[in-house]
Formats: sequence, C-alpha cells, structure tokens
Amino acid sequence: MSLVLIAVFAVRPASESVSDLPRVVAGKAGSLLSSAKPLPEFVLLDQDGESFGNQQLQGQWTLLFMGFSSCDHFCPPTMYKLGLLKDELAAEFLDHGDAPLEVLFVSVDPGRDSLVVLNEYISAYGAGFTAITGVQEQLETLVQGLDATYRVTVDSDDYRVDHSPTVYLLNPEGAFVALFTPPHRVEYMAADIRTVVNGL
Repeated sequence: MSLVLIAVFAVRPASESVSDLPRVVAGKAGSLLSSAKPLPEFVLLDQDGESFGNQQLQGQWTLLFMGFSSCDHFCPPTMYKLGLLKDELAAEFLDHGDAPLEVLFVSVDPGRDSLVVLNEYISAYGAGFTAITGVQEQLETLVQGLDATYRVTVDSDDYRVDHSPTVYLLNPEGAFVALFTPPHRVEYMAADIRTVVNGL
C-alpha cells in the first residue's frame, strides 16, 4: 500500500532570506525558478550498478521523479507521461541545438528495489530512462536537496512507501530549475519546459 505526499517548495520569510534563494514563477503546469538551485553532492547507483551522482546529471536536461517499482497507483501513469513528454521535446531540442532531455527515476524503496529489479523495471521504458537508488543517507541527501519528502514504514502488518508525486526539472548543469505537481498534463509541462530552456 502506498500513499503519495505532495512536495511543497518552501521559501523562507523575508527576515531569513539570503541572496541565492530563487524567486518562484507560476507556469502552466508547475513552479519555475528564476535562478537555478544547485543540488548537494550525492552518490547513488544506477540500474547497471554504476556510480551515479552530480556529474551524471550534466550535459542534458533531466526530468526527475521519485517512486518505487511496485507502486501500482501513481508511478506507472507518471512514467508513461514522462515518456510522452521526452518524445515530444526530443526532436525539438535537437533542432534547436539544445541538450537532450532524459528521465531519471529515483527509487525510494531500496529494500525491495534491487539493481536487478530496477534494471527490469526501467527497461520497459526504453532509451533515455535511468533508474537510481542507494542507501538511505544518500537518498535523503538528494531528496532534501529538492525540498521533497519520502518515508518507508515496515511493520508486521504493512509495508508502506510514501513519496512526493512531484516531477523536477534539472538543467544541463544538474541544478534544480522547476517542479511540476499533479495533475501532470504533458502539453502544459512541455510549454513550461520550453519557457525554462528559452529563459524566463
């Protein structure tokens, strides 16, 4: 059983503001940051057992989504929509000389999502999809860097995974630049991504 939690991008009160806090601009489908927010250093493993960290986020635009392979409610339709979004924008990005767009699935259920499981799961989505996971400490580093949340609860009666349903857009430097909360409408997300790529 799983419950989805909505992630909220928190902005500090003016009395606590610092110069590098980005302004949030409302888009058609999500919230766009007026300046990129770098992610903390993290190191996880991809579905092939290769190290995956900040360096692997560079050189392409990335749609990041957190979930788990046995999720049967929110994750499958979201991954499907991200595939549609990636395909819609791929040729357009290429024509304009922009960096490619890829999808990164972050499993927050490493207890069940072994690399073998993730490899099988992500292969169904084809090229341009990568899955990563790892130990709780490193997962939390990445999740907290996105101002997101997740929780795994294991007891004798239930195995419960709660996670944010938000999709995050990372720029080719691997920094956080936009987020999209449900409902995820491909055409609106595409419009917002074009806005970010072309500059707010």
